[in-house]
Amino acid sequence: MISEEPAELQATIEQTDSGEQQYVLRALCDHLSGIREELSGIRTLLEAGHAASEAMRGQAQAYLEAQQSRTQEYLGQVQIEPEPDFYPFVELPAGTEPRDLPDGNRLFTLPDGMILRTTDDQRICVIDGGEQQVITPGPGTAIEVAPGRLYTLVES
Repeated sequence: MISEEPAELQATIEQTDSGEQQYVLRALCDHLSGIREELSGIRTLLEAGHAASEAMRGQAQAYLEAQQSRTQEYLGQVQIEPEPDFYPFVELPAGTEPRDLPDGNRLFTLPDGMILRTTDDQRICVIDGGEQQVITPGPGTAIEVAPGRLYTLVES
């Protein structure tokens, strides 16, 4: 026998069609499967891009190493000019051209056209503007070849 409960205490029981829930779950699974396939495609693309960039990096590295080798080979063939020897002077202006003379003396052509020539007797001839001046320096001194133009000699 079924007892009757008062209306306010009665529980409401709803029955839903399980076919509708099944349909929703199936649609959700299909949607997730599609997302998984898209992610798999994206992963494949990313892996292919990474492999291509690694290949390019390898090619670039090989090219750089080849260029470095060629540069070293070229530098080995190029003769580098030695620093000019200004003996008996410690230093002369940039652009000065030193020349060894057959008699063992030296000739220095300064950038402004002045010429300095060493002699066998430890004197220095200064030729400037067609005029010649002979200077006999003391040991380890500086010589003044023109007003304000001092050049230091190497100490013997």
